[in-house]
Amino acid sequence: AAVAQGLLVAGMAMGVGFSVAIVWEAGELEPALPYILLIGGCFAGEQLVKFARTRGMQKFAGARSQEIARKLAETIYDGGPRFVSRHGTGATASALVEGIDAIRSYIEGVLPKTIDLMVEGVLLVVALLSFDWLSALIVAVVFPCVIFFMRLLGSMTKEKANRQHRGYERLSNYFVDTLRGMRTFQLLGSTEEQAQKVYAVSERFRIATNSTLKTAMLSSLVLDLFRTFALAAVSIMLGFRLMAGWMWLGNALAVLVIVAEFFAVLRRYSADYHATLEGKNQLAAINAMLADAPAEIPASHPELADPIKSLELVDVSFAYGDDATYAVGSAASSPADDSSTAASSAAVVGTPNSPTSDSSPALHNVCLSIAGQESVGLIGTSGAGKTTLARILAGFDTPSSGQIIVNGKSYQSLACPEWLERVAYIPQEPHIFNATLRDNVAFYRPEASDIEISDALEKVGLGQLKSTLQQGLDTMLGEGSRQLSGGQSHRIVLARALVDPRRDVLVFDEPTAHLDIETELALKEQMLPLFSGRLVIFATHRLHWTANMDEILVMDNGQVVQQLRQNELANAGGEYARLSESLRGGGDSNA
Repeated sequence: AAVAQGLLVAGMAMGVGFSVAIVWEAGELEPALPYILLIGGCFAGEQLVKFARTRGMQKFAGARSQEIARKLAETIYDGGPRFVSRHGTGATASALVEGIDAIRSYIEGVLPKTIDLMVEGVLLVVALLSFDWLSALIVAVVFPCVIFFMRLLGSMTKEKANRQHRGYERLSNYFVDTLRGMRTFQLLGSTEEQAQKVYAVSERFRIATNSTLKTAMLSSLVLDLFRTFALAAVSIMLGFRLMAGWMWLGNALAVLVIVAEFFAVLRRYSADYHATLEGKNQLAAINAMLADAPAEIPASHPELADPIKSLELVDVSFAYGDDATYAVGSAASSPADDSSTAASSAAVVGTPNSPTSDSSPALHNVCLSIAGQESVGLIGTSGAGKTTLARILAGFDTPSSGQIIVNGKSYQSLACPEWLERVAYIPQEPHIFNATLRDNVAFYRPEASDIEISDALEKVGLGQLKSTLQQGLDTMLGEGSRQLSGGQSHRIVLARALVDPRRDVLVFDEPTAHLDIETELALKEQMLPLFSGRLVIFATHRLHWTANMDEILVMDNGQVVQQLRQNELANAGGEYARLSESLRGGGDSNA
C-alpha cells in the first residue's frame, strides 16, 4: 500500500506541474487534459489505497490488541492476588482497560506511518532524481539533519513520557488504595489529609504531562524549521535555473509538490510518534507483566474430582513477594489424630517483602488433617493467617512450600481446574455483578433453569425478595441498578453455590464481619442447612460459629496452634481459651 501510495503521489505531482506549465505556455486547457485526468486518477487511487489500508490496519490493530488483552487477562488470572500485588491493583486495572486502547492506537497509527517514511519517502526521493538531481541532493542533505534532531528530541520526549507513565501508575495505585481504605480514613478523621495526598500525586502527574507536551511541541518546531529551510533552498535553486532557461516550468512545479509531500510524510510520522508514546509505554509495561507470568501453570488432576474423603496439609508455608525464600529446618510432624496440636521445630526465615510486621511469612509450617465432608472453623485474631489459609484451600494461592494431600495423594497446589470447579468462595464483601438476578445466581452454571434458580433463592431465604420484584429474575442488580443489603448479597452468593451441584467445597472468609448481629443471626439460620454434605471452611473471629463446626482450627502468627473437635471445646485450654476469653471480655461485642 505504501509503494502504491508513493507512486500515486509522484504521478499526481507530475500531473499538477505539467498541466499548470502547459496551460501557462499554451494558453489553452485542452493540451493539458491528459495530465488533468492523471491528477484525478491518481487522487482517486490514493484515496482508495488509504481507505483499504486504514480498514486493514483497524482490523489488524484490533486483533493484536485483543490478543494482548487475552494474554494479560490469563496472566492475571493464573498469577492471582500475588501477581496483582506485585504490580499494583490500579496499574494492573488501567493496563487491562486503558492500556489496551492505547496499544491499539499505537499499532494503528505508528506502523503505517513508519512504513510510509521508509517506503514512500524513498520513492519520492527517486521521483525527485528523475525531475531534478540538485533538489534531490538538497533533500538528501537536509533529511539526516532532521532525523538527528528528531532523534535527540525524541529521546528527551521518551524519557519524560516514561516518567509520565510511571507517575500515572503511581496515581492509579494510590487512588485505588485510598478508595479501599476510605472507611478507615473516615473513622480516623483523616479524609482531608488523604485528599491532599491524592491532590499532590495528581499534581506531579500533571506537571510531568505538561513537560512531555512541551518537548513534543519543540520537536514539531524543529521539523517545521528544517522543512522551511529545505523548501526555501529548493525554491531558490529552481528560480535561478528557471530564469536562466535551464529548466522547464513543469519539472520545477512537480519538484515543489514532491518536496512538500516528502516533508508532510515526515511530519505525520513525527506527530504520531509523540502522540502514541503512551501506547508504546503501555505495551512495554504489559510485556513486563506478561514476562512475569507464573513459570508453571498448575497441571490438571482429574483425580481431584473424586469425592473428598480426607484433606491434609503438611508443612505448608506461604509468603508474599518475588524473592520470598525461606530456610526450613526439620520437618514438622503430621498430627497423629484429630485432636492433636500441630507443632513444628522448623526454623523459618522471612524476607522484607512479607506483609507482616515481623517480616515472617503469612503462613509457615501449617499442619492439619480434615476428614471429608465436615465443617471446619478457622478462628484467630486479625493477621493470624485465616484468610491466607482459606485462599490456599480454595485454590486461589499456591503454597511456597509443603504439600497438600487429598484422598491420600500429594499435591503442591489446589489451583487447578478440577478443584476450582467444585469450590464456591464467599468473601467478606461478595461481588454482585451488574446483571440480572438470574445471571447473578447462575454465575457458576449459566444453563440452570428458572425453576432451579427460584428453588435456590427459596432455600437461602430470598423467595420473598424475588416475589416483590416486578421483573422477577430479569431484575437488574449491581451498580446503577437494584441495590441489595449486605445479608441479601451473601444469600445471592450462597444461591450460586446451590444452583451448581458440583460446588461441594464452600470456603467462607469472614462473611459476616461487617454485618450487624441481628442480620448475621438471620443469615446463619439460612446458611447452616447448606453445610450438610459439603466440605466447609469457615474463617471467622466470631466465636458463636464454633458451636456449629465439627472441627476448630485455632490460628496464631501464621500457624495452626490447635486443632479441636467440637466435643473438646468446653475443656480446651491454650490459645483457644485465651482467644475466647479476650473476645468474650470485650474484644468483640458480637463474639
